[in-house]
Amino acid sequence: MMIKIDFIKHKIIECLEINGIFIDSINEDFDLRQYIIDSMQFIGTIVTIEDELKIEIPPVYLHYDNLASFTAFCILIESLFEEIKT
Repeated sequence: MMIKIDFIKHKIIECLEINGIFIDSINEDFDLRQYIIDSMQFIGTIVTIEDELKIEIPPVYLHYDNLASFTAFCILIESLFEEIKT
């Protein structure tokens, strides 16, 4: 199962919006920590991502610093699909 990074980025943006997080511009990389304002919003967003993408994000990936780069976070999520495949 090959999941393209653009699809993952689009889905994560949708999940952010579901949780009331609206990104001004997604043409560049950005720090998600500037948009997620508290732990409840963080947890809600992660749960939405898991539900929408039908994956489970291991606790080790849920470190707040992993949100420093939107692109890096999307690549991390993409790697979960690769792990599922193997």
